[in-house]
Amino acid sequence: CYKAQLKPQMVLGDLDSVSTPAITWAEKNKVLVEKLNPNKDDTDFKILLDRIVKDNPNDLLCTGVFAGRFDHLWSLFNYVVAYQNKYKRRIILVDQKEIIFFLDKVDEQVIIEYQAKVKNISLLPLAKTSYVSITGVKWPLHEKKLEKQQPFSISNEFELNKDAHICLQSGCVEVYILR
Repeated sequence: CYKAQLKPQMVLGDLDSVSTPAITWAEKNKVLVEKLNPNKDDTDFKILLDRIVKDNPNDLLCTGVFAGRFDHLWSLFNYVVAYQNKYKRRIILVDQKEIIFFLDKVDEQVIIEYQAKVKNISLLPLAKTSYVSITGVKWPLHEKKLEKQQPFSISNEFELNKDAHICLQSGCVEVYILR
């Protein structure tokens, strides 16, 4: 947010990966900055979700949450799916190159507008078995069974100037977009 000069609503965490100029910028712009004790059981992201999801009726766009570590990312995915199910809100995770969100409602449909900057789109099943359709891509699927143990629907490409249409018939699917 600091580099892009996009004012967030909140900065929360142990702040071990945030530069001093970024914190100074946030405080100067009257962004709520809350530093957490690094010695805690829950991750910074779970604490954030506990604080804001239940009282916020809107979908959430979260940045700076991937941390470059698989263990954090894995727990983050599980938190997001659980909170989406419980509070019925979409939580979208974004960093410099990636966008991740989850489809977990039967017959849920999403349209992703074509952008030349998008390199790939992947559909990764999180439920044991998921059925999904996608059009507007090089390798379309129609009510295809995706299994958690064989996530073959990765690195798909947009067709030139076509939007991608995704529909989930059952299960839970992570939609991963690489820019």
